[in-house]
Amino acid sequence: MRRRIVVGLTGSSGARFTLAFLESLRDEPVDVYLVVSRWGRSVLEQETGRTLEDVRGLVKKVFEDAQLDAPISSGSVHYEAVVILPCSMNTLARIAHGFTDTLIARCAHVALKEGRKLVVCIRETPLSALNLENALRVAQAGGIVMPMTLSMYLGQDLDGLLRAYALRIQSVLGWAAPDLWRPEEMD
Repeated sequence: MRRRIVVGLTGSSGARFTLAFLESLRDEPVDVYLVVSRWGRSVLEQETGRTLEDVRGLVKKVFEDAQLDAPISSGSVHYEAVVILPCSMNTLARIAHGFTDTLIARCAHVALKEGRKLVVCIRETPLSALNLENALRVAQAGGIVMPMTLSMYLGQDLDGLLRAYALRIQSVLGWAAPDLWRPEEMD
């Protein structure tokens, strides 16, 4: 059986991380349902030069964030996880306080209430006390807060660093992923 996940793309900077994650799933048995906010679409184009049309080949279906009647907004539609990459502080606050007025926030709420994995990849820096409190609330509710930081010990090539982050997300989801810390030293 194929896995199903929801990926939310918000307007926070970091669309290259999103593309790296989607590309890392290309050969995996997973159907990806991408939810894109208005600002997420804009950031995708500004940071990567790619349009939503360019990304459609990496996902099963694309939904707009305002599309609250999408099937994935219901807890009766099974998907394994929700990954919000990048997760804006506005979206984090929505999730932390239970506001489900966008499809991304609604899917996050469904994941939490149904006991599914929720991974919010936050990019903001520095973090205010409010940001930290919201991240704590999401973590206490069962979500995984994963700052968008690169593991510099894995090399200097940006594409490699982005791929390593994408594989780390897969590992956090509980999926088989290669060791990222010098696997040759494990022998």
